Amino acid sequence: MQFYINKSQQEKNSVAQQSFKRLTNDLLDEKLQDLNDNTCQIQMNQNGDKLYLQISPKIGSFIYNNYQFQLDFRINYPYSPPLIQVESNIPHPNIDLKNHQLYVKFLDPNVWKPVYGLYDIIQAIKQTILYIDYTYIPNDIQCIKSAQRMGQQDHSTDEEESEDKGFELSENFKRNFELPTLSRISVENEQSDDTEEENLDDPSERSSQEPAIINLTKNTRHSLDDNNTLPKPKK
Repeated sequence: MQFYINKSQQEKNSVAQQSFKRLTNDLLDEKLQDLNDNTCQIQMNQNGDKLYLQISPKIGSFIYNNYQFQLDFRINYPYSPPLIQVESNIPHPNIDLKNHQLYVKFLDPNVWKPVYGLYDIIQAIKQTILYIDYTYIPNDIQCIKSAQRMGQQDHSTDEEESEDKGFELSENFKRNFELPTLSRISVENEQSDDTEEENLDDPSERSSQEPAIINLTKNTRHSLDDNNTLPKPKK
């Protein structure tokens, strides 16, 4: 009895073998060890043409969560990116839990290049989980709302960190320059509102309300002589 395998099946087997060979070589990449660092913990388990990946963030908004993925490399890898299936039911703006798809721009067929390898794939997934990609959000209402909420939180945090914390004059500035003492003009407390408005037209009153201007006048160590000229340098 003879068994016949059609040509299309033979091509599929050839593509699967090629993909499996490339995946096996990628697993030997020493750079994979660098992915497991102080930002997250990564675990990988291979089962034939499939790779099971778990990413556990140690920082950020998704800390202590365990995101699990199944990467299928049978689709003409590396000429096509692997198919990624989300196996954990943990919300994330870049994960559509309805169809269990992870949205990673790097793995978009229009962006993918055959020169990329397993290290690049896991690195892209890792970065997307740790830091939300707001430019590649699934068209799902829950993902959109989550991205908007977290985007507002990040914006508020940036504003708090960028608030003006004031400044202090350096000791070198204080030694070489002195600030003039501004004379203040007293105003009677019992003046009416009309009187106060009239005083605004008076230049002397207006000068007392204008902001103080720092006059960088040299101190006594660098003072002018009696003729208001700089002293001549000593020969």
